[in-house]
Amino acid sequence: MSEEKVEIITLNKEQFKRLREDLIELYKEGYQGLEQYAYRAGWMVKRYLNWLYKGDPSGFFIINVNGELAGFAASHSHWLWAGKLGGEIHEIVIAPEYRRRGLGTKLLKHTIKYLRSKGRKHIRLWVGRENKIAKKLYRKLGFRPVAVYDVWERWVLEDSLPGSTDEQ
Repeated sequence: MSEEKVEIITLNKEQFKRLREDLIELYKEGYQGLEQYAYRAGWMVKRYLNWLYKGDPSGFFIINVNGELAGFAASHSHWLWAGKLGGEIHEIVIAPEYRRRGLGTKLLKHTIKYLRSKGRKHIRLWVGRENKIAKKLYRKLGFRPVAVYDVWERWVLEDSLPGSTDEQ
């Protein structure tokens, strides 16, 4: 069995536009069984992905396995929440056929590293209350729940908890 070539790529604008339809399909596949947390209509997903990319193009990553799109992550390095500036992870999506291979862990670690490189001490995300697989991954990498809002939980990276502040 040959070794898989895994690479994480930051997309430029042209790459993003070229891959957008594939990203829309990947998003929909990634939320199968968790539709209550996702946009469903293709035009809404497209609009959401455009918003994610435009908000911080340097924080939008894809992960490829042997040249095939396997997942993506979207983050914003300048996100204000509850009066604190920090890094926000909006999406970590892995295609169902690529799950349970450590790709989500690699992509999340890469995204955290990016946000840290921007000087962010506070790193946060939202996760659906019933998304047990994602919550297990986040907990493994040091995130902890801090609040519940309707069907969502607010999680922060544990080293972000003890009152640290980000520079503006």
